Amino acid sequence: LEDIAAHGFNTVIAGCEAYRSDDALAKDAAGIRAFLDECASRGLRVILWLHPGAGPYAPIREGVVRTITAFKDHPNILCWYLVDEPEGWWGSQPGGKTEADLVDLCAAARAADPYRPAHINWYAWSKGKGGYGSLDATDIGALDRYPVGRGANAIKATGDIARIMNDDCRPRHQPTAFWVQMYGYDDAVREPTPDEMAGMTYACLIQGMRLIYYFIYKPMSTDLWESMAPLGAELRALEPVLTDPDAREFAVDVTPDGVHYALWQRGRCVTLVACNASDEKGALDLDLKKLGARRVPGKVVSASTPGAVTYGRGRLRAEFAAN
Repeated sequence: LEDIAAHGFNTVIAGCEAYRSDDALAKDAAGIRAFLDECASRGLRVILWLHPGAGPYAPIREGVVRTITAFKDHPNILCWYLVDEPEGWWGSQPGGKTEADLVDLCAAARAADPYRPAHINWYAWSKGKGGYGSLDATDIGALDRYPVGRGANAIKATGDIARIMNDDCRPRHQPTAFWVQMYGYDDAVREPTPDEMAGMTYACLIQGMRLIYYFIYKPMSTDLWESMAPLGAELRALEPVLTDPDAREFAVDVTPDGVHYALWQRGRCVTLVACNASDEKGALDLDLKKLGARRVPGKVVSASTPGAVTYGRGRLRAEFAAN
C-alpha cells in the first residue's frame, strides 16, 4: 500500500466476497475493516469489488445487500463494484439470471446505500445502450479495453471508445469509468510504455472519465512504474478545475487529425487539456470565444507540452509531437 500511494494513486480496488451468510460475514468483518483503516492511513480510498459468484440470482442479491449494509458506515469506501464483465457469464450459468436482474441488483445496492454509486463493468459496449444489462443497471458506465501490443494505436483506440461511452452517458448525467491496460501477459502482448500510459490516461480524462482503473498489477517495467507518480501529480494539479462546481466545460472534441481536447473555464482562467492520439504530428487552432468561452484570458500563464504554444486575442494554437 505504501508503494501504491507513493506512485500517484489515490484509490485501490479490493476483492470482497458478497457474503451469503451472517456467520461468514462476522468471521471476516474485522479483517476487512482493518484493511479499510490501513488504506485510509496511507491516504488511499477503497472500492470494494463484491464478487457475487455463481448460482441463481436471489442469493446473489441477498449477499450484495448484506455486504453493503455491513460496511457502508466506513467512511473510506468510495463506491461499490458489483459485477465484472457479466456479458461473459451472467446469463450462461445455471440459475436463470437475466439482464433485468442486473438492473434490479443495482437498484438494491442503491437502496442499501443511497450515498455511494454502485456499478458493473463490461468488456463490450453497444452505442446507445452501454453493455449487457444496459446503462440502467449501473450508476457508472464502465468498460475495460486492453489494446496495447495488438497492432493498433493504443491511445487512439482508447480515446475512440471513451468518446463513444461519454456520448452515451453525458445526456444521462452519468459518470464513466475505464480500465486502462497496465499488464503484459496472457492475452496482452506487452505492457504499455510510459508515453502510451500517459496518452491513454489523458484520452480518458479529456473525453470525460473521472474514474480510471489500472489493470492489474505493479508492472514489470521500472520505467512504467516510476512514470505513474509524475502522472498522478499532473492529474492532481487538474483537480481544482475538474472538481469545482463553478467550473464549466465549454468544449470537448477530437480534431480530424486525432488531437483530443477539452476546455474548461473557471473565472477568467481557461484550462486546455489536450492529447495527440495520432502517430503523426498534430496541432490545435482554437478560437476560444467561438467555442463558448464567456471571458477570454489575456495570456497563457503556463503550459506543459512538448510542442509550441502561442496565444493572442483569444486564439490558442498548440503543436504536438507524434505519440
